[in-house]
Parts: sequence; C-alpha cells; structure tokens
Amino acid sequence: MEHWPSGARDTTEFPTLEIQVTADLREHLQKFTQLDGHQWNDYRGQAEATDWGVADSRIRTYRKMYEKFGLVFKDNDNKLRLSRLGTGILSMESNLVEERDRIFSQVAKTAISILSRYQLRNPSDNYGLPASCDVLPCICIWKAMFNLENKLHFEEMNRVILRVTRMEDLDEAIQKIKHARDQITSYSATSEDILQNLLGEPVHMEQQSARIAPWYSFAGWGGLIITRHADSEGFRHLTPTSISSIKEIIQNPPRYFEAQNEEDWFSYYIGDAAITNDYDTDSISEIVSAFHQDLAAVGLNYNVAFISRFIASCLAKPFVIFTGLSGSGKTKLSQAFARWISANRADTSSNFELVSVGADWTSRDSILGYADALDGNKYVRTQALNVILNATNDAMNPYFLLLDEMNLSHVERYFADILSAIESNEQVFLHSDLTARDSVPPTLDGLPRNLFIIGTVNVDETTYMFSPKVLDRANTIEFRVNREDISSYMDKPSQIQIEALNGKGKRFAAALVAASRLDPDSDAMARSMLKKEVLMFFDILNEYGAEFGFRTVKEMARFLYYYGLISPIVFSFEEAVDAQVLQKILPKIHGSRKKLEPLLCALAAICYNEHLWQMGNDQEMFLINEESLKELATKAAYMDTFDDHPLAVDEHGKYIKNPEEAYLKLSYGKIVRMLKQLEQNGFTSFAEA
Repeated sequence: MEHWPSGARDTTEFPTLEIQVTADLREHLQKFTQLDGHQWNDYRGQAEATDWGVADSRIRTYRKMYEKFGLVFKDNDNKLRLSRLGTGILSMESNLVEERDRIFSQVAKTAISILSRYQLRNPSDNYGLPASCDVLPCICIWKAMFNLENKLHFEEMNRVILRVTRMEDLDEAIQKIKHARDQITSYSATSEDILQNLLGEPVHMEQQSARIAPWYSFAGWGGLIITRHADSEGFRHLTPTSISSIKEIIQNPPRYFEAQNEEDWFSYYIGDAAITNDYDTDSISEIVSAFHQDLAAVGLNYNVAFISRFIASCLAKPFVIFTGLSGSGKTKLSQAFARWISANRADTSSNFELVSVGADWTSRDSILGYADALDGNKYVRTQALNVILNATNDAMNPYFLLLDEMNLSHVERYFADILSAIESNEQVFLHSDLTARDSVPPTLDGLPRNLFIIGTVNVDETTYMFSPKVLDRANTIEFRVNREDISSYMDKPSQIQIEALNGKGKRFAAALVAASRLDPDSDAMARSMLKKEVLMFFDILNEYGAEFGFRTVKEMARFLYYYGLISPIVFSFEEAVDAQVLQKILPKIHGSRKKLEPLLCALAAICYNEHLWQMGNDQEMFLINEESLKELATKAAYMDTFDDHPLAVDEHGKYIKNPEEAYLKLSYGKIVRMLKQLEQNGFTSFAEA
C-alpha cells in the first residue's frame, strides 16, 4: 500500500470531550450581581440596567433580603456595592470557564505527547505498508495545519497528505498544497481536472469526507486538538488550546521507533515510556558529557565529576543547595543548566525563574503569594509561584526555581511549606476559595515532580545559618576555587555568553523528567556495599550524638543509583560514597572544638584509609578491613599521637596525610578544612565564609 489506510466510518466523531459550564442562579440573585455601583435607592435605574420588569417595591424587598444575607451593602456615597460574597458569585462562572480551558489545555498537551508517537507501521496495525514507511500520521496532520494557516481541507488530506509515506516528504507535500491554494479560491467550485492537476489523484473516490474524518478524529482526539467539524468551506482547524503544544512537538518530534512486537510497541506508545519525548532512555547516560562540552564552549569550566554530582543530586531529590565562596559560579551553573535543558524557543525563560531572596522575607507569601484581601478576584502572584504552576500544567518538561542567596532571611520562615511538600508530597494550601482565583487553584496536590529547586548560599555577617532540618532535606554542594582555576580564567578573561546555551540540551529534557519519576533500586552488589559503608559512618556519628535517620539513608541510595545512571562508563562506587558523605553527612556537623574535634578526627580516619572489598561465594561484597578501620577511627578520636592528626605537617609544612591520597578525597579534604576552622576559631561548620 502506497498511501494511508482509511478509517472505519463509524468512528468519525469518536471520541468527544465537552464540558459545559453555566452558573444557574435565581433571577433576582443574578440581577443583584449586576448592580455593583448603582445608586442605592434608584430602583428604576436598577431595573433598566438589568432589564428587570418588576415593581420598585419588589426590588426593595429583594435588596433588603440580600443585604441581610451579606451579599450587598451601601457605601459612603450611597451606592450599592457587592460584598466579597457577591463578587465571588459574580466571578464564579468566568472562573469556571477559565478552569475548564486550563484543564482542556493540560489534557490536550498530554494527548499530543502520546499521539505524536503513533506510527502507521507498527506491530499492532497490519496495513501492508512498505518497510521504508516511517510516517507519524498525527505529526503530519498537525504540521500541515500549523504551516497552512491553521487549516486543512479534506481534498488536501485525500489527495496529498494520505500519500506521504516518508516523513522527509512532508515538507514537499505542504508546499504542494500551498501552491494549489494560490490557484484555487474554492475547492467545491473547482473541477476534478484542475484538482488532479494541482493536488493529484484522490486516495478515496467515494464518501471521501467520511473516509478521511476518522483521521481528523484520531489526530484531533474528537475535538480536543482539532475542531470536530469542518467549517463552511470544508476546512478543519487546530483548537486554540492546542496550538502552543503543537508548535513545540513539531519543532522537536519523536524519533521513529522500531518495535519488535506488540508489547514492545504499546510500552513505547502508551506505556511508561510515553512520558518522554525520546524513547531512548539510555540518552540520560550522555547528559553529563553533553552538558560539560556545551559549558566549555561558552567559557564555563566545571569538571565532569562535579557536574555528575550536581545532576545526580537533582534526580535523587529535587532540592539542591549550592554553598561556597561568593563569585565561585554557584548561580551561573544553576542558570546554565536550566537554560541548557529547557526548550529552545522565544519564551525559554518560562521554564525557570531566578528569584533573589530578600532580607525581609518573613512568611510563605514571598514564595507562594497570597489572596488579595481587597479584591476578591485577585491573587498576588510571585515569580516562584508562577514557575510552580507552569510546571504543574506542563508535566512533560523540567522546570527550575533558582533561589539566590537563600539565607539572607530565615529559610524556615518563608520556605516551610515547600520543605514539607518536598518531603511528604502533601498538599500546599494557597487560598480558601472553592474555585481558582485569578487562575490560581485553592491547593496544589504536592509539588510537581518535574520541578527542581536550587538554592545558593553565601556566608558572611549578613546571613543566617541553615538549620539541620533544612540541610537534611537537600544535597549540599560546595563550590571552591583553586589556584589553577584563577590562572585559567586570567588566561582567557572573557564575558560568559550564557544565552548561547539556550535549548542546547533540550533533547535530554524529557529523559530527565522520566528519570526523576523512577523508583530506583541499585543492584544487589552496590546495595550491599553501601549498607556496610552507611553502618560504619552511623556507628561513629552515633557515639557523638550526631547520627542520621532513615531519610539520609534513602537519599544516599537514590544518589548512588542516579550517579551510576548518568555516568555508567566511569562510575566509581567510592566516588559516589565520597560525594554523599560530603553532601549529606558533613553539612549537618557544626559546633565547638571540644565537641567536634574527636568526631572529625575519627571520620577523617575512615575517609583517609582505603576500604578493601572482597566478593564472597554468594556474590555478596565484604569490607574485609572493616574492624581495622573502626580501630583506626577510635585511635584517631583520642588524638594520642599528633602525627596521626589530619592537620599534622612535616618539616616542610606539608600535610603528612596528603588529602589527594585519601580514599574518600572530597570528604577528607573537607574534614581537614573544618578542623582548621576549629583550630583557628574554636568553632566550625560546613559553610565557609
């Protein structure tokens, strides 16, 4: 077969989606909702304004009743005013219509993401198409409409589009239709000879409209994406709520998928894989190298391991804290990643917001906004709420909320609701109205899974320290600048063109969202090794009252899984453990020298000395020097011999225990710096000024 098959005629209007929205109000209630601002006693004027043919005495009776009910009141200028209840009833219908349109748009976006994958040639539908056929029929119809003034005639479908059997031929087909339209004013008034000359032979000779309608119904999901009926000239149109999603999908269409069987096909088409724009789930393994290369191209130099830690942290839990020296690149990296992985379009910035935290942020209103007490229809939005709502309405793409200098104010005061939602996925209350106010729903059913929150922290005399409650709910990544970094920058001190990253990594967007929704489970070997590492650190911390809970264990396991997923070729178990000791355990340690020096020395011993693994007969991994590591930790905590102390130096002033030779290099280096703070100040914490 060298053309698309015809659809069954009894499916031309199947399925259909309609939501009718009306406010059924008693006549006198409806009239009074229209009288805001009219003179209190001008009954004739009120009757004329509402086309209400009742006596003045009747209007007065109703007014008195509704005044008692709290619907209307008289202001100082002797005018009738609607109360908050009255304005709520007045706006009810328009709010419902707005909510209906929002729901339609959201459902249309989901339908488009799935239908875009449908292929004419697949193991389930045996149409007898040639092996070279790679047609995505919905994409063909949508793209033709989008590029042809948002309309497509059944003659154009029947004679041109239905004959496209290769996606590479679609643009030529669209140009053919454009040329025909330049010559034809009305298809119904054009002879068959001219139609054949301009558009070609029809695929269906009889009942053409009925044979083609099923394709419109399929690609239009019964009126959700394409209008259910043709207009008076025979054209079908994309619905207004679908156009933006259609534009996005035709700019970044899915690849053709070679399914091996029906199960494979449906798993791709409507199964879990349907949440991605690219079925190649292995593509997430390439995200680190691709991002690293694109960063280097614009003059941003972060090493691969650091980028791996960052992306794995986002996937393990969508709240990451960047701390470190001011000007070390914290904000730049978060901006760069959000721009890089967002869709490359005119409104790229809608996928992320950079919000500067103010020193006056004392409540949740700074993040979630608030209902305007003076205007019953208005909700005062914030940048943060906008990106949260955008993410809620667009589950297929990643969104980023970047909070700059989070600790300029007490985090717990303005961020408590978000922290709770991150942890328990519980509802977030926004306002007390029964329906959406100013397009803002009363509650959010938890935070969207495609929302990633990144906060930057600077430490100086103007900021507040993070509490363990906050640190326990995030991966904390420290930014440092060394001599080589400064030297490299001085060699090429150029302005960073961060805008050049816009959309460069959009091919990974859906894969990132899909990966974040996984319920990861590391392989048995890695799980067994992690268990032994975790218990060893727990035992040491427990001795000093600094132990961690189930949340930390769970998130360490998730990080380990994602670190391997995005870095499968160079995955190193000790590097993953090192990253989690640094990012999940050490940030919560702070206090005086008397309290912390023994603990830090014990942890240093565990981090410095090599962990020796051996596989048993049952494939389980054993830490064969576990007891000796614990003995070294105990000895280090007593600090009997100064040469064993992490800060001990030789005659040349070099550390006897070189941090670069440590088993867990990052964690040991950080412990050394914390111990140095203890020695200098008598107090230490993870954050360094």
